[in-house]
Amino acid sequence: MEFVVYTLLAVIAILVAIVIALYQERSAKIKVECYPLPNGNPCTIECVVNNSGKRAAQDVYVGFTKMLPVGARVFAAPETMIQMIESETPPDPNLAPSAAMLSRAFAIHVPRVAPKDKVVFQVRTIDPDNQRAAKQVTRVREEINKILKAFGERLAETNPKDAKSWNVESLVSARIKRDNFFAPGKYSYEEGRFPVAFLTEEEEQANALNQDLYARYKVQFIDIYQNRPEFKAPVVRIKTEEGERTYAIYPPYLKTYVEVQVPVSQLKEQGVVLVYPPVPESYD
Repeated sequence: MEFVVYTLLAVIAILVAIVIALYQERSAKIKVECYPLPNGNPCTIECVVNNSGKRAAQDVYVGFTKMLPVGARVFAAPETMIQMIESETPPDPNLAPSAAMLSRAFAIHVPRVAPKDKVVFQVRTIDPDNQRAAKQVTRVREEINKILKAFGERLAETNPKDAKSWNVESLVSARIKRDNFFAPGKYSYEEGRFPVAFLTEEEEQANALNQDLYARYKVQFIDIYQNRPEFKAPVVRIKTEEGERTYAIYPPYLKTYVEVQVPVSQLKEQGVVLVYPPVPESYD
């Protein structure tokens, strides 16, 4: 009798495994990847929602964190019926109040992705002030790239062993992605929630190594960072829970600044004054 029971259980287990395998084989398999445009414009990000499965995927949501620039729009083929959904809460409930004030999540809803097919969309801000800020980000990035190149050359001259792992191309591509006004987070559909492919493993490793080497050699290579031009910090107009605000971007390695006027009487009266940086009339 026991032999019959064990045999029956084994058969059931095999049948369950077959059913699961068939379900997985015929299910939707979604992967989402996002990229900056080839010109590196931080105003725009492009995403590809790919379904390699044998069944259509319904209701795919691609989430974005960090900030929601004013004038953000989603652009896609009209038949895809893609929409942007703004969240009323910060992207991370554990954020400090000051950070939460400037953070706002949003998601792109893709109603359907056919089997063995993909959907492409772009998110971009059409706000003129944000487009001017994007041009300033590009100018600053060009100077940062010169610093990274000089650092790598000096490293090769003085510390060839450390220079072997240095990857300036991955650092530059990672910088372009981090400069983007839009930060992809996770995507979700019926199979669960997964991280959006954005920074590559090589870019992550290059960033980690750069932080380590910068800390070790900054003093020794200090002349690389000196006598560099100063820049007005790019100021992005963003949406928050309290309405429109501004957010200044302070890139690394260079001196960037904002010009803010605060009445002395108000400062004396309140002690601490919360000031949002104004959008410069010109970045020249």
